[in-house]
Amino acid sequence: MNFCTRLFNKITLFTAITCLPQLAQASVHYTLSFPEPEAHYATVSITLDERTGDSTDFKLPVWIPGSYMVREFSGNIERFAAAGNLQWKKVSKNCWRVYHPGRSAITVSYSVYCFELSVRTSFVDHDQGLINGSSVFMYTDDTRDRQCSLTVIPLVYWKKISTGLDETDGNPFRRIAENYDRLVDCPVLLGNHISFFFNVSGIPHEVAMMGKADFDSVRIKKDLAVITKACMDVFGGSPLKSYTFIVINDLTSGGGLEHATSSVLKVDRNAYSAELSYKSFLSLATHEYFHLWLVKRIKDAALVRLDYDKEMYTTQLWLYEGFTSYYDEYLLHKTGIFSREDYLKIIAKNMNACINDAGEPYQSLAEASFDAWVKYYRKNENSSNSTISYYTKGGMLALILNLDLLHRSGGQKSLDDFMKFLYSKYFLSGTTGISDKQLQSAFETVWGVPLDTLFADYIYGTVPVDYKRYFSYCGITLNEQDTAANGSGYAGITLKTDQNGVSVAGVRRGSPAWRDGLYAGDRIIKADTAAAESVAACLKTKKPGDEVIFRIERRGLITELMVTLGEDPSRNYDFGYVKKPDALQKKVLHGWLNEK
Repeated sequence: MNFCTRLFNKITLFTAITCLPQLAQASVHYTLSFPEPEAHYATVSITLDERTGDSTDFKLPVWIPGSYMVREFSGNIERFAAAGNLQWKKVSKNCWRVYHPGRSAITVSYSVYCFELSVRTSFVDHDQGLINGSSVFMYTDDTRDRQCSLTVIPLVYWKKISTGLDETDGNPFRRIAENYDRLVDCPVLLGNHISFFFNVSGIPHEVAMMGKADFDSVRIKKDLAVITKACMDVFGGSPLKSYTFIVINDLTSGGGLEHATSSVLKVDRNAYSAELSYKSFLSLATHEYFHLWLVKRIKDAALVRLDYDKEMYTTQLWLYEGFTSYYDEYLLHKTGIFSREDYLKIIAKNMNACINDAGEPYQSLAEASFDAWVKYYRKNENSSNSTISYYTKGGMLALILNLDLLHRSGGQKSLDDFMKFLYSKYFLSGTTGISDKQLQSAFETVWGVPLDTLFADYIYGTVPVDYKRYFSYCGITLNEQDTAANGSGYAGITLKTDQNGVSVAGVRRGSPAWRDGLYAGDRIIKADTAAAESVAACLKTKKPGDEVIFRIERRGLITELMVTLGEDPSRNYDFGYVKKPDALQKKVLHGWLNEK
């Protein structure tokens, strides 16, 4: 950055700070500037108007809501200072204590290194800035619930800002939030990105495209308009005044993160050029949009008051993430984006993944939800043997419950009715937060029957889901594919290839490799006479009972192991239809797929 640009930013920053009292009635004032974009730094100053006592603790969250992992954002904080030569010290990993005896107002400042481009973190360079507030803005316990202002000092050539924060005085770079929770729940995109807009039910929606990509804005607007309206219909209304999709277009995709009035999506910049990847983008957008009801308004009672200092546990992620995963695909079918054939292929794939999940006997949906902090987001080579996905299995639970409710009600009720009930009772009524007991009660109210066994088996237990029974309600049959038709032997290993060659990525519990002592991490030199890169092809030529000698490198030592191959235990199904469905099966199928 040249001298003139630096000087401009310093002058503008001084002007913003001296004008802070003009910003609405906020008593907490944040200023965000970028004096060193080439080094990926943002600078934050915080002014508190009203101080009592002798000291104040400034804290930075250790996690970002919606992503259940401690991320230690404070590791990126540098150059903390308190104006007026006030003394301070760091008292914990994410807490800075400022001493201010006799002061009625104080200002602190610090720098934040922002060079991780994801939906959870912050990124700054010459071209743009993406700010996720949890990783950048500190707070104090006593002012957390007060109104706060944000003044952004953009680089001189940055002309645009996209965020869910409200404008305060007609200047788009000055925003207001009713409290700290709202401030950090609104990511901010800065630069000269492309934005386009559409309206649904009178609600303006912005799509802000970060990074270069070849996309059809007309098509995206059309499809997102249909999808967002379908989401509103599920719940019977919308709490929004406006909504912002922030889309990071990058080398690879990277999921999404929900917020109350916005979302951040990370997408492969080439995703828009092929139908399959484009529809995956739409599914991701649907998922995060659906969360503005289910998670951001309808939520576990344990997550109503957020604690940014430590993990917050819930046993309900199977609902919030699982049911949302069901709807992000289901609504694409209901809106005609997925054909019936394509949608059923997706469902079969998800079902087969659950059926063949080695971790299913060892972790329930409730346990998977609770342990997300230490297991789902911290996977290792044995995770597939001991854990399940509350996304995938929770989504399949939503599907079978939809079929069950349609069956019980003769096609008169569906899972949409349950969503409307939750939204009405646990948000529109003014009541927020659902305990586990209340959640089961809500299901039973809509179903009209006790569901103790279902909850005990499928949510708190590890009983395999009886998919055949539930799909029979709509006249769909499960046809088992013959996975052993080629007679190949089975070792039970997954392989990975990198610069070090071919190695064992994982060993399935109870498999021949598990039994005979092949380890994850073993680098394969040969399998019988086959070179490492031909291991998979070699195994396909073997039969159950055949013995294969693996020559491996383990911790720098060369050794040989003999593995006696077995039969592949996986079971996979595709769907068929009963020849003469009865009237109820027809109603259920129509209620689910909107088909006669």
